[in-house]
Amino acid sequence: MRKSLILAAIAAFGFAAANANAQTFVSTNVTVDTTWGGAANPSPIILEAPIFVKDDATLKILPGTIVRGQPRTGDPATLGFEPGALIVTRTGRIEAVGTANNPVIFTTAATDNDNDGNPDIGTAPFLKPFVAGDTFLDDDPLNAPLAPLAADGTSAVSYWGGLVLLGEAPTNLANNNGAGAYGKGLIEGVLIPGFPPADATYGGLLPHDSSGILQFVSVRHAGDEVTEANELNCISLGGVGDGTVMSHVECYANFDDGFEWFGGTMDADHLITHAIGDDSLDLDQGYNGLIQFAISLQTFFSQDDGTSHGSTDGTERAGEWDGDDKADVNTRLDASDFDVDPTCWPLAAPSVYNWTVVGSVPSNGVPAGTMPAAIGTGVKMRNGYAGRLLNSVIVNYGTGKALDVDGTPGAPEAGCGTETQDYVSPAVKQIAVVSSIVADSAAIAGLNLDATNNGDALCSTEYQGFAFLCNNTLNAGTTLASEGHGYDAHGNASGKLDPSLLPAGLDLTPTAGAQLFGVPPQGTGLDTSADYRGAKSPGAVKWWTGAADGGSEAGPGWNTISNAGWWN
Repeated sequence: MRKSLILAAIAAFGFAAANANAQTFVSTNVTVDTTWGGAANPSPIILEAPIFVKDDATLKILPGTIVRGQPRTGDPATLGFEPGALIVTRTGRIEAVGTANNPVIFTTAATDNDNDGNPDIGTAPFLKPFVAGDTFLDDDPLNAPLAPLAADGTSAVSYWGGLVLLGEAPTNLANNNGAGAYGKGLIEGVLIPGFPPADATYGGLLPHDSSGILQFVSVRHAGDEVTEANELNCISLGGVGDGTVMSHVECYANFDDGFEWFGGTMDADHLITHAIGDDSLDLDQGYNGLIQFAISLQTFFSQDDGTSHGSTDGTERAGEWDGDDKADVNTRLDASDFDVDPTCWPLAAPSVYNWTVVGSVPSNGVPAGTMPAAIGTGVKMRNGYAGRLLNSVIVNYGTGKALDVDGTPGAPEAGCGTETQDYVSPAVKQIAVVSSIVADSAAIAGLNLDATNNGDALCSTEYQGFAFLCNNTLNAGTTLASEGHGYDAHGNASGKLDPSLLPAGLDLTPTAGAQLFGVPPQGTGLDTSADYRGAKSPGAVKWWTGAADGGSEAGPGWNTISNAGWWN
């Protein structure tokens, strides 16, 4: 990456511990095999700038390590003031492997030296970067996570950049789509000028490519801009291959999306999104993979002044699933020079199993704070998407749509010559919602009903032994033991998440009866015994707790809500 004057001034620190407090400041790229945590580079790790893992280097992050990104220090249009971020390029690899009680946590290095529950301001209006001797705003992320709103009622997001993984797996991008080769692109949030194009490029012809391992990892309070008007997601996954492992990973309080896949083939399991400012699971550009066991708590609050929490506030979606999210054009010519093959290829046909979504209308009364002006959407499928949703639960959208299959017959959508309408048609049945609960929302109709009917038809042909028990449950009443997920988003007096803030609790167990039945998952690496609806087993297993076996073991957990002891 380029060396700005500011970075050059701090480069001498490299990976050395700053002082007796054993903080490790990182200001240069990772170009050789490196370990964060432990004696050589003790936790916390403080990212002074966007840090790229490249040149065939592997970055290993030990259990219990806290990685903190500095907030930006100046105008995003001005080079040299970017926030801390971590970008694993196509020539790098990450091994961030925590444990259920000792996770790897990515959070902010923003300070709160006056202990008022708000981040300190440096050069106004930008946050103060951490220097040795300061007090972290998120001072105990393992045991006392920050609430999603600061004490002053502003969102606790965009306090640093975020995490990016780039691989060489296929996408459906066009030839020369900004990266000089078919199927390659430049990742959102890390655009040139300012960084070498090779460090921001993703995509290729290696479906089994590996970018490494993320296991028992939580990423919090991210989403700032690295380049102007181009914010990062919590975790961006560009052309990541199925040799990559992502299991037990959380995105919490991010400005824009939680997890966003830009093509690729990577599978994932045991994911959590909470207080996300836009979409929780965003699938784009021909993503083909398998996702199993995920929980998404949609945002139910705005900032205290009524403006959006994050990028879209109440209009965010739990799932924004596109076959292609941009026009297939040759950007070296002009926007009228479309691909010779306008089909979304590879076809975006992933399968998502055992996902529980609790929508943006809390069922335990209006919590303290400002409710968003708009009601969010559960899952929106559009732009040539052609995948399946199975064994899932989507509830709590009130008058909003829990399911929204978008397509206009005969009208081409942005980026695809083939319509979503074509994939959901009864003749094709490519889009199918199978053995799922879609309830507590607007009535299911139109293309949405086609998708659920497709799923019911699949049940009768592919899962005959389950008979009607595998069919979808639509427009029912309350379908979780307790759907109450509203709480005071400001946290307790110290600005932390606290069990006392949610007296009604949240119980993800589906109500008894046929709703518990699902179809046996099909696909390499899936838990084929999870033939039930939603992310939680009908039994006692709670994989989001701090116990390695999913039991009720005391102690801090790997995600924000289990830390507060809220979920049943």
